[in-house]
Amino acid sequence: MIVRLLSALLLFQLAAATDAPTPEPQYFRYQRPVSVPHGASGQTCAVLDAAVFAHAAKQSLDDLRLYADANHEVPFTLTESGSTRTDDEQAEVRNLGTRGGDIIFDLHMPARPYTAVQLNLNAKNFLGTAKVSGANGTETPVELGSFAIFDLSSQRLSRSTTLPLQESNFQDLHITLHITPSPGAHPESFDPSIVKGATVPPSREAQTLYTSVVRVASFTQRGHETVASIHVPAHVPVERFSFELDPAFQKDFLRAVNITARPDNAQDTASVETISGDISHTTLPGISTGFVTDESLTHLNV
Repeated sequence: MIVRLLSALLLFQLAAATDAPTPEPQYFRYQRPVSVPHGASGQTCAVLDAAVFAHAAKQSLDDLRLYADANHEVPFTLTESGSTRTDDEQAEVRNLGTRGGDIIFDLHMPARPYTAVQLNLNAKNFLGTAKVSGANGTETPVELGSFAIFDLSSQRLSRSTTLPLQESNFQDLHITLHITPSPGAHPESFDPSIVKGATVPPSREAQTLYTSVVRVASFTQRGHETVASIHVPAHVPVERFSFELDPAFQKDFLRAVNITARPDNAQDTASVETISGDISHTTLPGISTGFVTDESLTHLNV
């Protein structure tokens, strides 16, 4: 399990003041040192770990205090590491057409950084690749990579049309789609009409820091369900769960996942939160006229 570290301390180097408040360490329940770079001046930053959240009275950390020494309290601010926007945005599809049997189009992107693009394709039972390049105005396009896309609905497996880019801010993306029917699917051709748009989620990679806070390797079986119980320290914000498969396991699957969270002192169901999604593993066969060969993908969608 992976936890997002939400806060950082901005430590100010202050001159000694005769009227500084005198701390009373005997009233402190928890203490820990904070390391700053040697010789640092002005502002510097320290990342909070899970123990700080667990020891705080509330998730807001408003009972946190920082001291330069036994006699001088240091002012600080808390800043959050997270996405800069909370809403998805739509990219504008332009110049939609075909070339050599492939579907080609441009996406005019939102004026902000982004790390993923979700293609809205009105098609099922296909394997394909999306070759992506980015450009600003009339600049020479930069190759961003080739990404596998697929829909295996007829095999009761998963679907993925997301392009996982490195954080970028190109004004326009050029997409070349090479799509073929999936194995066992009814033969058909895919034309530009399947492209219905593209969604751009908030950029997360550059703004968010993650650290592992709890790991569990023991599970129980409850009928057809595999259950893991995880105790997360108090007040620790959790955003990601990571599932690790045995490297020798190569079968394709699509399974539902339910994540239920409840406080230690929960007395009623109103304090219980459950989110649902799915986890899948898909091995794609090579596409002889496409851009990639055999590829194994594991997805968690929650």
